[in-house]
Amino acid sequence: METNISDSELKFPNKYERKIHKIVINRSKGIEKIRNILFSYPSINKYVYEFKKIQKFYGISYLTNTHFSKNSTNSSSNGRIFPEFLLPGFPKCGSTSLWYYLNQHPNIFGTKHKETHFFSYDFKKGFNYYAMNFPINKHNPTQITFEASQSYLHDKFTMKRIQKKTPKMKFIVLFRNPVQKTISTYNDLVNNNLEVDSLHDCIKNEDERLAIWKKRHEYGTLTPYTYGRCLPYLHVATYVEHMKNALELFPREQFLFLDTQNLKNSPQSIIEKCFEFLDLPNFVVDTTKKNIGSYSSNLTNKAYEESSFLKKYFQPLNKQLQDLLGMNFNWD
Repeated sequence: METNISDSELKFPNKYERKIHKIVINRSKGIEKIRNILFSYPSINKYVYEFKKIQKFYGISYLTNTHFSKNSTNSSSNGRIFPEFLLPGFPKCGSTSLWYYLNQHPNIFGTKHKETHFFSYDFKKGFNYYAMNFPINKHNPTQITFEASQSYLHDKFTMKRIQKKTPKMKFIVLFRNPVQKTISTYNDLVNNNLEVDSLHDCIKNEDERLAIWKKRHEYGTLTPYTYGRCLPYLHVATYVEHMKNALELFPREQFLFLDTQNLKNSPQSIIEKCFEFLDLPNFVVDTTKKNIGSYSSNLTNKAYEESSFLKKYFQPLNKQLQDLLGMNFNWD
């Protein structure tokens, strides 16, 4: 049954998101408090977000070299190396570690900002904007490039855009036990003040959250700084639904599917599979783990109270995923 969603619920921030903002603002102080207040005003926040992103990943000179350069409008056709592969998977599944490992190879260049979200939430900015994330071909003609936006598999519009632009694109997708992934995602959002309800209540409101999520994708109103709100936890971890859509657009041989647990247990052997998939010579990498979340035991225990329900919910969906991909993930 389709859930009716009002226009006010689709706009950002909606009633629930304003509730989050109010709590966060009350908890914060100083400059951070001002930043959180600005977040409630999207027309202002988009400029703050863009500036902070540029400052963190590129440096202020990026503004003068791209946005204010007379030659910037021709950048997408001026020898930039567009990505040959993507890590389009799912949040909290190990993509940060994999991005770090792959980026060590001398023939691979990963974007400074790991998740550009270009094909999903910044597509309207155009390919000239996207191209500035990548090096000029003449500097290293043997180099291949990639990025790792964890929003690309979540809606059909994104994958269609990628297929239209680069039909030969390769994809490396990590899958984590969806029960663990759901709890980890929830804990991460709570730690970052992006979630205030219990996981039980979030799941109870899944239908409404999913309706908002899908409409926002359809209307193109999500942005890199708003997509983590009102998250439909069950939907984003239903891998089989997202992979069916992707495999309708790209042939199976353009995908390498990996289990996050295997990456954790045997990182070098998994990285070697990636290099082979990308037709690159082998390379020994530093396999230090990255982006390891730390949560209070109280928070984790509360979330794990839902694990019995989650396990039962995902069990038949996991079987469908295994049949679709021809793999066995051994998720208990």
